[in-house]
Amino acid sequence: MTQQFSKLLRITKETVPVYYDTTFSLGEIYVSVLAYKHVMFIEQSIVPLAILFHDYKKERSHNRFIQILNYEIPEIGKNCVLITDCEDALKNAFHSYYPNVEQLRCWNHLGKNIKAAAKK
Repeated sequence: MTQQFSKLLRITKETVPVYYDTTFSLGEIYVSVLAYKHVMFIEQSIVPLAILFHDYKKERSHNRFIQILNYEIPEIGKNCVLITDCEDALKNAFHSYYPNVEQLRCWNHLGKNIKAAAKK
């Protein structure tokens, strides 16, 4: 899968949205999914790229994952935009290895955060 993603990044001139989110916990284990929008498909499907199972929602949990990702797919730093829930641990870990990648906030998470703040 990483080879296909790397090839996509080499041949497209479009910016490729990459999504990274800790989606849920399985008991004491968290699951973070890295996915991307395949800009070469007409439907521009969202394709999973990698999954991280981790014990803590801390930066160090994501750091090793992003380090391996950077080794396997350094091209992410060239023409991707990262979309997250703006959790500091995710943002900081990604910024450590891909400092030039623009990071955006997911609209879905932003809406939930606004609703939660309005209820307080």
